[in-house]
Amino acid sequence: MSASATIGTAVLTREDPEKGHRTRVFLAWMLALAVVLVIAGYGWDYYALSAAQRPFSPKHQLLRPSGTIGVKLGMVGVLMFVLI
Repeated sequence: MSASATIGTAVLTREDPEKGHRTRVFLAWMLALAVVLVIAGYGWDYYALSAAQRPFSPKHQLLRPSGTIGVKLGMVGVLMFVLI
């Protein structure tokens, strides 16, 4: 008696190899959009002021270009350019 056995190899194929990349890009885009909307929502009253009135706003130390948030946003921008 001889029994023949066939061994099949299971190959897992992805339907779309770019799907994971597109998902990560979409999530990064949504995160960036959320950050911009949060900062814009928080600083709306500051950004609506004229340039002459902004230094008198309590949010000036945070939102000015050389302020706490401004410097960190600048560092994130430089990091993004380095990663590209």
